[in-house]
Amino acid sequence: ATASLLLGGWVLPALALSADDPAPAAAPVQGESLPQLQQAVAASVAPSSWPALEVPLDSVSTAGAPEWVDDRCDNVNSGNAARCTYGSTLAVKRAVLVGDSMAISWLPALREVLEPRGWRISVLTRNQCPNPLVTLFRERPSEPFVQCDDHKRWVQESVRVLQPQLVVMSNSITFLDNQLGEPQGRERFSRWTDGLAEAVQALSAPQRRVVVLGPPPRAGNLQSCVTRISAPSDCTEPVEQDWRDLRSAEQAAADRSGAEYVDVEPLFCAGGRCPAVVGGTPVYTDGRHLTAAYARRLAPHLDVALRTGRRG
Repeated sequence: ATASLLLGGWVLPALALSADDPAPAAAPVQGESLPQLQQAVAASVAPSSWPALEVPLDSVSTAGAPEWVDDRCDNVNSGNAARCTYGSTLAVKRAVLVGDSMAISWLPALREVLEPRGWRISVLTRNQCPNPLVTLFRERPSEPFVQCDDHKRWVQESVRVLQPQLVVMSNSITFLDNQLGEPQGRERFSRWTDGLAEAVQALSAPQRRVVVLGPPPRAGNLQSCVTRISAPSDCTEPVEQDWRDLRSAEQAAADRSGAEYVDVEPLFCAGGRCPAVVGGTPVYTDGRHLTAAYARRLAPHLDVALRTGRRG
């Protein structure tokens, strides 16, 4: 079974982008419809055998967003912000991407959606620093993650200077339990809701759209769940209750603050179960962060959400 994964496999055709905005480079969508993608997800929950992978198994760990892996734009500050800006310098529309490593995992899809339609994207992300304006800790609960608080203030000032027409926010679930004071039970989510709503409001302005992309539900880590005797279903995971509650918390924050929320579960899971591979495309590098290949595969569906303002 493992050998077939190591051999690699077919290459996903380039996915075209749809565009309502007039832009010479924009092309109509040519790719999987949402029902086709959902059918592929459902068929990948428990297939009878391992498929050949588009990305060989021994390369999956480094198959994330090249803007992260190669450009090192997961931690952005005033020193590298100009280098971590993508799209034509002649672009007349500006988008900013804010959040933690989950946010930059979406960047390959966002670039396919926005750049052909005349957008320039400023990446303002920081690892382990989700958007909600709550104080976090990393290793020791008694030591606040002050660098994250400082980064969020810098993001607010950067957005004030850049004056983008679009703000895209995304957060990992990882730091839900790393809130200072270690709230328990429902208080974890109520604090997250309050903090995210406050963050959205701080980045909002007239004629500016703020879109919150939900984090993908997690699946198995291909680096550890694939063995000589494993089956594909061994890398499929159920949607966790904490993830469902986080989605509700983020939806509530978006509703309260006037942002749009994109529920991404239908792009990753079927019947409450989420495979680590869809067709031949590895979904995650590590069970949490998207591969660039799957992010790009989702570009047409992200395009629909951004063009129509679809809410989850």
